[in-house]
This record gives sequence, C-alpha cells and structure tokens, in this order.
Amino acid sequence: MSDSRTEVANQARIADSVQEEIINRIEISVLEFLNSCGAATESVIHRVVRGRRGSKLRALRKLCRLGRVRRVGSGKKCDPFHYEAVRLERSRPDSKEIFVEEVIL
Repeated sequence: MSDSRTEVANQARIADSVQEEIINRIEISVLEFLNSCGAATESVIHRVVRGRRGSKLRALRKLCRLGRVRRVGSGKKCDPFHYEAVRLERSRPDSKEIFVEEVIL
C-alpha cells in the first residue's frame, strides 16, 4: 500500500517539475519576443508564443512578479494590458549588487 502512495507522490513531483520546465521555456520565449518587438498586448503574445494559454499566463505573471516584464494599462477593452521587457544592466562592471532598470520600447 505504501509503495503505491510513494509511486503516486513521485509521479506528482515529476509532473510538477515538467510543468515548471515548460513555464521556464515559455518565459524565455516571451522575453525573446518582447525584446525583439518592444511591447505587446497579451493577445499578441498568445498568438506568437507557442504553448498552452494557461502556461503562458503563468509565465507572464511570474515574469511581472520577478520584475523582468512590466505590465502597463488598465486591462480594459479600450486600454488593454501591454507587456514590456525590463532590461537589468549593471551600473559598474565590477559590481554584482547595483542594477539599473531600463524599459525596452
């Protein structure tokens, strides 16, 4: 009985790690796209970036939470959210702690 519970727990951990890897790859695709085009609406990102809609939404929210992407707009029909990549640059080559934020347009 405990062997089957262990097996189920292992399968759940594997599924979680696979989902996390998918989201990480989508994050990279979103950042590459935003760096190439500047800013885009969520609907454009959904059309261009491959993957499931829910995974893309999780990736976008995570990138916003981490400060890698900035969301602009009210999210209404007349003012949809636009997403912009935020480039972090080191202000001094020898410094690892000081960063300057720049929005790529």
